Amino acid sequence: MDGLNDDQRKQVLDKEVVTQVLMIAQICKIIEGCTQRGAFRPEELSYVGSVFDNLSKVVNDAIVQVKENDNKPASIQELEVEGEEEK
Repeated sequence: MDGLNDDQRKQVLDKEVVTQVLMIAQICKIIEGCTQRGAFRPEELSYVGSVFDNLSKVVNDAIVQVKENDNKPASIQELEVEGEEEK
């Protein structure tokens, strides 16, 4: 976000975007892998954990919504498998 003034940076950060839950689930898997491999310093772990928790909530809320609507995927792994098959 280099080259943006404070107002522009705020506008960018406040902008809502639409993405697939699959992408969010994949980001969670990347965070899990990086954490297991010790990629983060101890002082970064609470921030990384907070981001992970927020992203996981989005994925889990989507799973609950799908299950409530029509009893489809029951886990993040099932969503990932379905997403891979669609490629």
